[in-house]
Amino acid sequence: MKNELLFDYGEIREKGGLKTSLKLEGSLFKDSVTEPSVLKDAEVSLSFSVGSDSLLLEGSVRARLNFVCSRCAKTFEGYIEEDFDEVYENPEEPIDLTSLVGESITLAEPLKPLCSENCEGLKEAKNSEDFKKTVDNPFKILKNINFEAKTAKKRGERG
Repeated sequence: MKNELLFDYGEIREKGGLKTSLKLEGSLFKDSVTEPSVLKDAEVSLSFSVGSDSLLLEGSVRARLNFVCSRCAKTFEGYIEEDFDEVYENPEEPIDLTSLVGESITLAEPLKPLCSENCEGLKEAKNSEDFKKTVDNPFKILKNINFEAKTAKKRGERG
């Protein structure tokens, strides 16, 4: 299988630059996203500009993923986008952009994906008695303490 993200420095210089867009399989970058997210596919736009002794790459990646909402745990499809740039000065080897594109995808992945801005989370769980018991007010025990008696005891008074 040909690596579509492998470019020849000399060829790009000879042509005076290169602009291209690629549609790539998600499996190429499967290690670039954290579970349970799944990368379905990615579109990469690349523009190589020729300088006096180097190439400037300006690019962007737009990837389609299946996310799991961090509030309600539903699976949903979403997109991430990231721009990147790099300068190449007369490399000996062909230019391989696989890791650069993969890193860009990693940087763009949200830490806590949400299916919507207004996601209310697990409604059924919030309304259950078990949830209400675990979310009780931790300060309600203070209602049972008689602070006046304790304060009077410290002063030596009897109540």
